[in-house]
Amino acid sequence: MPGLAISLLGPFQIVLDKDPVRTALWAKTQALLAYLAIEADRPHQRNVLAGLLWPDQPDDAARHSLRQAIHQLRQAIGAGSPPFLLITPQTARFNLDSDHWLDVAEFTASINACQSHPHRRRETCQACIERLQRAVTLYRGSLLEGFFLKDSAAFEEWAMLRREQLERQAIAALHSLAKHHELLRNYDGMEQMARQQIELDPLHEDARRQVMRALAWSGRRTAALAHYENFCRMLAQELGAPPEKETTALRAQILKDALPLPAPIPLRNWPVHAQITSLLGRERELAQLAASLQSPDARLMTLIGSGGVGKTRLALQAAEQQAFAFQDGACFVSLAEVSTPELIPLEIASALQITLSGSGASLAQLLDYLRETQPEMLLVLDNFEHLAEASPLLVDLLAAGPGLKLLVTSRERLRVNGEQPFPVSPLALPDLACLPTDAQDLLSYLASYPSITLFADRAKAAWPDFALTEANITTVADICIRLEGLPLSIELAAAHSNALSPQAMLARLAGRLSFLTDGARDLPARQRTLRDTLDWSYTLLDKSEKLLFAQMALFVGGCTQQAIEAICFGKDEIRSSSLAYRLLASLLDQSLLQRHEHRSETRFTMLETIREYALERLAESEKEAMQRRHALYYLRLAKAAQSKLISAQQVEWLNRLEKEHGNLRAALGWALNSGKAVIAARLGGALCHFWVMHGHLSEGRRWMERALALASDKQTSLVPSTRAMLLNGLGSLAYYQNDHAAARSFFEEGLARARQAGNKRGIAFALDGLGAQATNRGDYEQAAVYSEQSLALSRAIGDKWLSSITLINLGELAHIQGDCAQAMCDYEESLALLRDSGDRLFEAIVLHDLGQIAQDQGDYDRAKTIHTESLILCRELGSKRNIALCLEKLSGVAGAQGEPERAARLLGAAEALRHVIAAPMGAADRANYEQFVATVRAGLDEDTFSAAWAAGWAMKLEHAVAYALDWD
Repeated sequence: MPGLAISLLGPFQIVLDKDPVRTALWAKTQALLAYLAIEADRPHQRNVLAGLLWPDQPDDAARHSLRQAIHQLRQAIGAGSPPFLLITPQTARFNLDSDHWLDVAEFTASINACQSHPHRRRETCQACIERLQRAVTLYRGSLLEGFFLKDSAAFEEWAMLRREQLERQAIAALHSLAKHHELLRNYDGMEQMARQQIELDPLHEDARRQVMRALAWSGRRTAALAHYENFCRMLAQELGAPPEKETTALRAQILKDALPLPAPIPLRNWPVHAQITSLLGRERELAQLAASLQSPDARLMTLIGSGGVGKTRLALQAAEQQAFAFQDGACFVSLAEVSTPELIPLEIASALQITLSGSGASLAQLLDYLRETQPEMLLVLDNFEHLAEASPLLVDLLAAGPGLKLLVTSRERLRVNGEQPFPVSPLALPDLACLPTDAQDLLSYLASYPSITLFADRAKAAWPDFALTEANITTVADICIRLEGLPLSIELAAAHSNALSPQAMLARLAGRLSFLTDGARDLPARQRTLRDTLDWSYTLLDKSEKLLFAQMALFVGGCTQQAIEAICFGKDEIRSSSLAYRLLASLLDQSLLQRHEHRSETRFTMLETIREYALERLAESEKEAMQRRHALYYLRLAKAAQSKLISAQQVEWLNRLEKEHGNLRAALGWALNSGKAVIAARLGGALCHFWVMHGHLSEGRRWMERALALASDKQTSLVPSTRAMLLNGLGSLAYYQNDHAAARSFFEEGLARARQAGNKRGIAFALDGLGAQATNRGDYEQAAVYSEQSLALSRAIGDKWLSSITLINLGELAHIQGDCAQAMCDYEESLALLRDSGDRLFEAIVLHDLGQIAQDQGDYDRAKTIHTESLILCRELGSKRNIALCLEKLSGVAGAQGEPERAARLLGAAEALRHVIAAPMGAADRANYEQFVATVRAGLDEDTFSAAWAAGWAMKLEHAVAYALDWD
């Protein structure tokens, strides 16, 4: 504690050597100390000080009074060493180098530090929030509260100016803290900070609005309205003026219960298991990352460290803590399953929930999206080391999106411009040569180290009776030292606490591992340590456990127990499901596997580092056979999904395939790399509808084009029916990408191959696709021929789903040609078939068309009802392309019913969504659409139209849907 503490904010207080100064000081002596302490940056002429405090006295008398005040001050606070006051015959100055503390200086330093600190926004910077909290705590009241010199106008003028300056700074600090609490949805804290502003300035209207919003958001709407009324009365009495328009508008929103909640902090594509266990011992790293993430200069940070050091866990924790500093939050992109650099843009696009069009140029499209939307976001790219050659791509992302910040995890530096490496070291370890001698002190000292805390936490999870004691603490410390503080190594060791005491564990480590010399010499030291640790864990497994552990490496992104039993449990060593359960439980207990429960499904995953190690343990002689069994299992799964994706189980199976996408990719990759063209083609064909429905158009098309190229090799052949399935699938993907020339070519060849094979369903499917293509280019006569042939054939073979799809095409054709009666007939028949099968996506599409007919016939209420029903279905299915269509349809109804401003807002929202997912409107619809836009624009003045359109464009997807549905 400082020798002298001076408090001037609020009542005047002086503390010397921890005790309050009780000497009665003259008011002018107090004023002298306050002035010198605050204006301590320079010496002050004594005659100026005398004139400041004793302006009515003659010069000699004023200087004499000053000498008496200085003497009294020295008597009260002492000399100090160094002295508190620097006095010369001509000047007086407070000594900044003395052992003192001044609340005004501390307050001002905290405020100034926030103003000079580089951050994104003050209210989102944790370091500045802590400074502001410190400042408002110091602000006990106004400067020299209750203190007044009636005969010193100059001093009072100085005090008033300083008082007002400090009060403004305190109010600004409280305002920022209230905004900080608002972002965190801490409405009690927000209200408290706002009311403190009002205590300082009762007429501060922005603070009044903060109180109103905080009360309304915390469910106290009546209190919010009462606060408004009380403020109105105060304004009338004090100023004879009404509230500002913004305050009145806020009151109206609260009165109608229409005040929107602050948008939640978005964590996109966030791992469900991100915080299953606590992050221990990384407080310093989190603080450093927080500072870097706030700095405008740091745009690419790479967490670098060996496998198992905890890079991913640290990145997730830092991103979660700082997500609210970014307007669009944070997005997590796992690259562990991405095998080639070309797939990186697709993986990022998938995590951002945007759809790229076309089979190529995915990076260019992603960059265009970033340039157009300008997101302010933290993008976490995990496991980048195996894609290091693609590092320049990250620079392109940052150039395209100025508001983007990248947090990358890798085992090595990316070595690109602008990279800020952030080494992630092992956890701190004690020095066993320098320990306290007292047993209790030793326990407390060692237990404070994060590596030991981590071991104890995970050991207790494995064995609830585990505790650090005076008897085992040094052994646990030795274990952590031998494991070099690597979190994964410590967790793997601690998982055995249910079977091994720390002493037995240490004995096994001493016998099995020699971290610095026994690892492979061509690997980094830390990687050697982890490999040895995994070797040790591996040697603890029995023969059956080792076999299953190695086989589990084939699964990418996790798997179900059913998949494990089907693929791994066919060997002599593993014969029963009961044994399978026991083996899985054993691997789970030893932290070599992780289990995740989601609804009614259990999935098993491996950390990527462990999976790589396990793959090395899979014998090459067995690997090929296991990969084949893996591919065939997921081929069966994909083929089983085909019928489910057009049934009432549609959503369930879409989600199931999405979870298994890593395994499906692995199966496709193996099949293509091994020359298994038939497996690759069948798997691609079975997944085509999934890729279409979930928006994986570019990736799906790339896989299928590779399969087709392999099948075209002279040494490889496909039976015509399989080739037809592959070509028809490619036609569908190209069609939904609006690549109509390619789609027509694929469908034409698919038709030829299907006819060659005598595959009637393949023929009908290709004819349906060609009918849609002919309609798109305006050849209605040929379109009718193709579609009628497809319908007749699909009916003949009893394929109700394909019949319903072709009926949609025929209905559209009839509608285009003005035959609404026939169109209605076709659509209604299609709808009945779809509802019978349970395909809700195409049900929504038919509803689009039925709603449009009702709209064309002037039945706007029915049109609105139908389009609303379709929008609800599309929202449940997550079909963004069809959501955009629904918004456009409802915009048309709004325009027809005399609500042009609502129509303009819906148009803006729909256009923004189409832009994001790269799903432009077809040429056939564009002319009518542009004519409608012109009509809406003509119904409003240009400013109103532009504002409504911009408001719709700026809406988040969920807000746009809610706005469209909230229509009486």
